[in-house]
Amino acid sequence: MEIIPRFSGEKDVMLLFVDVDKVKPPVKFEPTASGRPGLFPHIYGPLNVDTVYKTVNVQKDNSGNFIAPEELIQLTKEKSWTYQ
Repeated sequence: MEIIPRFSGEKDVMLLFVDVDKVKPPVKFEPTASGRPGLFPHIYGPLNVDTVYKTVNVQKDNSGNFIAPEELIQLTKEKSWTYQ
């Protein structure tokens, strides 16, 4: 699971599942700076907590790479999104 490099040294990373329709600040679907294909949501302002409907702790494998939680894999299948 590719996550922004600034989190690679972190031990405890939590994934927030957010209902984009409830987010109060502007949400823009934009390409990544790395040029990776696809558009990804960026929230421009403080996230209102009532949009979060689920949290999942993200685990790492023995090499220190993040492992995509099953909940995220299922969501990406349902929504045709990418998590890589």
